[in-house]
Amino acid sequence: MTIDNKKEIEELMKDKNFRAIVDWRVKNDFLKKQINTLGKLDNFPIIIVAVFLLKAQLIEFELKQLITSLDLHLAFSNPDTDIRLKPRTPRDLDEDKMTLGGLNKIIQRYEGKFLEKLQSNLGILVRLRNNFVHKLFNIGTLKSMINASDKGLKLTNKIILDIENIEAYLKANDPFRKFTKEVK
Repeated sequence: MTIDNKKEIEELMKDKNFRAIVDWRVKNDFLKKQINTLGKLDNFPIIIVAVFLLKAQLIEFELKQLITSLDLHLAFSNPDTDIRLKPRTPRDLDEDKMTLGGLNKIIQRYEGKFLEKLQSNLGILVRLRNNFVHKLFNIGTLKSMINASDKGLKLTNKIILDIENIEAYLKANDPFRKFTKEVK
């Protein structure tokens, strides 16, 4: 569907479900921008800790979206099979109370060269983040906490880029796009 005029947009905005999706996207875009802005305030060491933890949570959210995309990609790439796996939705993963570690286990089960960087980086992040969170208030130095936060923040930035690259790969290799090219 294309939106040709203001009237169609107004009609869409009357739909409660459409508005909920728009509001949700606006909220998530706001959070991403605010987290990135917060990350630029490097005068306060606590900011690095906060941004690292927030980006780890953002990655959990992004992984839930990615798992759904990977499941759908597989389902539509092989439509003629007698058995298929029902694609998991982010809601399914929320209801199952999937943690970063649990989401990592799901991502590790997929095979594909385009996933290898994410899988490697994600495994490292899970160990680093779990160690960091569980030892945050234990004995240790401020310097080691800041160093671990900085290392984690750099890793979360790589993982967010990995996820964006995978989404671009999936878009470029969309089974529907391939099918419409074959039909023409």
